[in-house]
Amino acid sequence: MIIDELDRCRPNYALDVLEVIKHIFNVEKITFIISADSKQINESIRHCYGPGIDSQRYLEKFFDLRLTFPEVDDRDRSVLELYSAYLSSHLPNATESKQYIASTLESLVTLSKTHNLSIRSFQKICQNFSLVLSQTTERHYRIPPVIALLCFCREIFPDIYARLTRGEYAYSDLLKDLSLKEVKDSFGGTTWFFRCIRWVLSSDLSQEPEEVQRFDGGQFRYSLERDRIFPVLAKTMVEPTTIIYTA
Repeated sequence: MIIDELDRCRPNYALDVLEVIKHIFNVEKITFIISADSKQINESIRHCYGPGIDSQRYLEKFFDLRLTFPEVDDRDRSVLELYSAYLSSHLPNATESKQYIASTLESLVTLSKTHNLSIRSFQKICQNFSLVLSQTTERHYRIPPVIALLCFCREIFPDIYARLTRGEYAYSDLLKDLSLKEVKDSFGGTTWFFRCIRWVLSSDLSQEPEEVQRFDGGQFRYSLERDRIFPVLAKTMVEPTTIIYTA
């Protein structure tokens, strides 16, 4: 029998579970595997019985064997790449080029690694991104890099998300606040994700590199000023029933 995430339960409930299953430890052919953050379980014990209790000794009566997973390293983080690659090939209503969607998801991986996100947090962000795409089509104001960045910031950095929704960010300030550097593609230019975000946030396109200027009047011919794109797409994400169509 497997009990997962016991540490996420209320302290008294987590200890009640341990006390209950202790009575059937000796039942033949029944083995318990308990997955939990031991530090948090120790905190639960101290919460219920006071700071003076020896929490480690208290737990000894429940566990015959303990295994500790190693810290996440770069090899383990490849799970993020595998998940994003899978999602890229299964996104609903992904009418944009596969390479553009892949670039967007790769940038989410970069952001997640930069901020050492758990796989759970990364999955939640990707699910929100997928949900927005599933509820819209190419007829909507739908710019995948903008949607992905909003999903990320809404989940991880609410203050940055709020500023984006008010249209208060310059591109360089956003990169600084996200501790992010532009990523180059195989041709030496910046990836589609960064070019798009820079195009949206630019205050003067004439001063931007040619690769950024090409976005204007190209792929995104929306009847919407660039400084309104983040606020408008944020609204359609927060309020999915609000549908905005192109002219």
